Amino acid sequence: MHFSDITPLKRNLKTIDMRQVSEKKHDELNQKPKDALFHSLTLIAIGTISYIIADIVHEVIGHGGACLLAGGKITLLTSVYFRSEVHSFITDTFGPLANLVTGILIWTLLRKVNYSKIYFQLLLLHIMTFNFFWFSWQCFYTGITNKGELPPVILYL
Repeated sequence: MHFSDITPLKRNLKTIDMRQVSEKKHDELNQKPKDALFHSLTLIAIGTISYIIADIVHEVIGHGGACLLAGGKITLLTSVYFRSEVHSFITDTFGPLANLVTGILIWTLLRKVNYSKIYFQLLLLHIMTFNFFWFSWQCFYTGITNKGELPPVILYL
């Protein structure tokens, strides 16, 4: 190969300014912590919202809905406790059952629908998981201590 053969190739190559490359990399490095912070805050929000939804399903929809269907009046409703004038095994049982039904519905939804947004899919997955955990914990706690929300159901079985 002769030197004259290389010269046309040399003319076609673009000149790369190393200062531009280093500035570009510097900009990319400066953006990564911002992106990481955004992703971290998003994941924290997804976890928090998932728990709140599972809590609302359990206390409000489950216990509160059963109480209203039974004709009772809610006297105390917090994120941890539910009290009503009408106390029956139905109002006790509907809290965990609402979590189970919600978990199954979201599981079915996740299997049938293809979501392009990863954060929405992650939110649904967390909501499903919290609801299944809540129901499972109630079954476990009742089986060990014979207390909680499910013993009346076990007695009727």
